[in-house]
Amino acid sequence: METKIEQHRLLSSSIRETYVRARSVFRECASGISDPNLSWIEIMVLNDLYAHRKEKTSARDVAARIRLSKASLSQNLALLEAKGMVGDKVSTKDRRVKWLYLTSKGEEWITRVHSSFDSLVLRMGEGISPEEREVTLRVLEKVRENCRLLSLEEKERKRLADESMEGGKE
Repeated sequence: METKIEQHRLLSSSIRETYVRARSVFRECASGISDPNLSWIEIMVLNDLYAHRKEKTSARDVAARIRLSKASLSQNLALLEAKGMVGDKVSTKDRRVKWLYLTSKGEEWITRVHSSFDSLVLRMGEGISPEEREVTLRVLEKVRENCRLLSLEEKERKRLADESMEGGKE
């Protein structure tokens, strides 16, 4: 009989292993598509720009959505621009703002990636019934919510610890 903590460790381990395997398969899939030697971060940037192609997007927007430092994003944007996959336009309202966009080459590549990923996702889901998928999604949503709450608790704990340390210095 497994204890509750053992059950949760097994779930956590299974989620982590599934994530690692799926990410590996997605990377392999992406690298096999007319490989322009893109890093995983560059692929994430292209994917984000594709997902938000109908709206004006700045580097700050992309960095926030994919949780990347602005410095790291700037470096990857420069590489993507050199590869002819991303461009930028200066805002007509504020010359300090640059709007990012996919070039036709970038859009063509990420469209092919999406098509390949769609096929891959269908294969990964083979043998999973709609009911199993629904239960899995509900469980994962609960795990995500628990992680969000734990993150908030940890931030609050750190804030209180910092305040306590500042109070002791006075």
